[in-house]
Amino acid sequence: MDGDVCPLKELVDVAKEVSHGRGNIQFVVDEAHSIGVIGQDGAGLVCELDLQEEIAVVMHSFGKALGATGDAMINFGGSVIYSTSPSFPFVAAIKSGYALLAGGHTRQAQEKIQDLAAVFFESVTLHPLWPVVSKKGLLSVPLAHGWEDRAFLTHIITVSTHQSYVYWLYFHLLYKSFSVFPIEYPVVPLGQGRLRVTLHASNTEEQVKSLVGAIYAWVEEMLELGKGGTVKTASEAAKQVYSWMAQEGLTGFGMP
Repeated sequence: MDGDVCPLKELVDVAKEVSHGRGNIQFVVDEAHSIGVIGQDGAGLVCELDLQEEIAVVMHSFGKALGATGDAMINFGGSVIYSTSPSFPFVAAIKSGYALLAGGHTRQAQEKIQDLAAVFFESVTLHPLWPVVSKKGLLSVPLAHGWEDRAFLTHIITVSTHQSYVYWLYFHLLYKSFSVFPIEYPVVPLGQGRLRVTLHASNTEEQVKSLVGAIYAWVEEMLELGKGGTVKTASEAAKQVYSWMAQEGLTGFGMP
């Protein structure tokens, strides 16, 4: 959910130690987000860690990087909508996706995602406000801590702030034309809402830097609003959204 990577190798080592080599502890690994992005030719996390012989079940789904299913297919593919078993277009899309991975056609895209993630973390952590706002909790990017030391970066990055401000930051980024959606309960525990940034190979370095710039523009606005000690009014983008919601008789999304 947050783009962090489970310590799979360490877990396998502990399982071996606890079971004394009897093999009665086995792992099922869901590679939904790693297939096509992580590992040689996008083979996934298990292959990246060279644990193919240690994992009992590796599950690959096809709605993320392989793009074989999901909203686009559901909305426009009649043969997918009305099929109760894997349809020909679905299976063909999976096969085509694997062919692209196996042929090395996605390597450049994978490398670009790594570069873009590095640009994001570098831009966030080198900003002069980062030490102050991260300490205050006004801006939290958990994966930004120690990012330089990781063997690889993920394309999913969590950005959070004080819970009452999560939607305010979302509205601000939406107004700046960035598609960064909030993740709220029940997807995550109550009171732990956050925004999820998902990078893809078609993004540009300039777009990533602009996103970080937009985040910090909101941070600066919030610092200005809180000069008196307590933020008593919503940020500008949130005000506009709440004004429209009030006219439509709507509630929610952090609306006072």
